[in-house]
Amino acid sequence: MTKRLLLIDGHSMAYRAFFALPAENFTTADGQHTNAIYGFATMLISLIKEEKPTHIAVAFDVSRKTFRTDIFPEYKATRSKTPDEFRSQMSYLHELVSAFGISQFEIEGYEADDIIATITKRAEKEKCEVLICTGDRDSFQLVNNQTTILYPKRGVSEMSRMTPEAVFTKYGLTPEQYPDFAALRGDPSDNLPSVPGVGEKTAAKWIVDFGSLKNLLSNVDTLGGKVGQSLRDNIDNVIRNRELTQLIHDAPMNFEIDELEWIGPDEALVTPLFEKLEFRTLKERLNPLLKNSPEKFKTNPTSVTLFETPFDSSTLTPEEATTRISKHTGEIAIAFEVVDEKLHRYCIALSRQDSFIVHSSQMGEWATDNRIPKIAHDAKSVARNYPLTKISFDTNLAAYLLNPGTRSLDFTDIIERWGDGTQIDQSSPEAALHSHARLLFALRDSLSKELKERELESLFYELEMPISELLAIM
Repeated sequence: MTKRLLLIDGHSMAYRAFFALPAENFTTADGQHTNAIYGFATMLISLIKEEKPTHIAVAFDVSRKTFRTDIFPEYKATRSKTPDEFRSQMSYLHELVSAFGISQFEIEGYEADDIIATITKRAEKEKCEVLICTGDRDSFQLVNNQTTILYPKRGVSEMSRMTPEAVFTKYGLTPEQYPDFAALRGDPSDNLPSVPGVGEKTAAKWIVDFGSLKNLLSNVDTLGGKVGQSLRDNIDNVIRNRELTQLIHDAPMNFEIDELEWIGPDEALVTPLFEKLEFRTLKERLNPLLKNSPEKFKTNPTSVTLFETPFDSSTLTPEEATTRISKHTGEIAIAFEVVDEKLHRYCIALSRQDSFIVHSSQMGEWATDNRIPKIAHDAKSVARNYPLTKISFDTNLAAYLLNPGTRSLDFTDIIERWGDGTQIDQSSPEAALHSHARLLFALRDSLSKELKERELESLFYELEMPISELLAIM
């Protein structure tokens, strides 16, 4: 059976969904916007039903900084700031793709299009049929008899099938000639300058007449009139445009096409996610796909734990805690148990596998030792009444910055969303406190990654964290 690979540009399609559906009409009871996720999920279900892919992958951009901005710092610089309402949905979007059982890729310094191009060329060598769903016209250069672009005509609900014939009908060019044409045309959305006075018709005619941009530029002195002079005056821009428009076919990534095989959504992940996002009618649309999922995706969710070592049942005094911490190098993580706004006890994790409880409302000298960086959740609420300094990462503050629309910043909710499948051990209050402290390391890593992806690191570390510490002191 022929492999049929569906590749989706995650950011491109989610962004289109965001603007196609009114944000104010898609919010949960606690204020979380869901229009981008809803539109993306609807599109995904429709594509799977209609195209019946055997393999699926989604590619995401990491940030706007790529090798293209190294070449041309103004690349995409005129794009408006990403709306907070969209940014707050991105972590859910990644969660949705995982729940659907779909592989996802992102590479620092490269765009999603480069990832898609790399996978496409590998798939073509293995005789796969490839369908690429993207709103970026640069992808037209990938079109051939094996590869078709599904280009959105309206929102994300209606697609044009860009085959070699369709590209030629629209532009009068072959897909191989499209990047040459795009270099002349420029692209306002990417901030790539056009050649003044040269429109799409002239650009296409030149490429058709000369066969390629290289041949055109080799004979540029033969072009008459103002448009010929305009091209000669802007050759450097055109050459740079051509370099930036070319998609990379060998982005640094390790994968096998067989690893992208799609066997169905994971009901144990999809059901609670849809419930959280209040996607009631969408679940009904998904049901036919769930019926075809393998049995292993129809089991009840199981706890995934990071804890290979057992919890220490003994408790330490603040002085003993200080002695033990003094022998440790690196960050520590602290989980507090507060009863009636008073500190009852706390757990200190030296690593993901090593933690101990201090049954006391006293902190100890370690708490104000600025040589010891400390990870905590909502440290400000404790630091208001107890000495605590050198908080290196506050998971509560990071989660709020990533998702300002939510009203729930409870640790259990945040670990569900950013904990990479890990869960709090609820077998006893002590186990819950131990796991809370240990999980802070994984949660910090996950939140840090997303802060970096959304270019919020400076805001978090240079503004939000210092202000939080100042407010605690005040």
